[in-house]
Amino acid sequence: MLRLSKTVFPQHLLKRSLYGERFLFEINSTFVLILKENK
Repeated sequence: MLRLSKTVFPQHLLKRSLYGERFLFEINSTFVLILKENK
């Protein structure tokens, strides 16, 4: 059980961090598009 939790937990954190980076990237890209349209 301990070995399983040790291997699963980091993968879960890694997946969360990857989704977070993609989420921030999408927010930044949409923000840039809005700024370009305002100009």
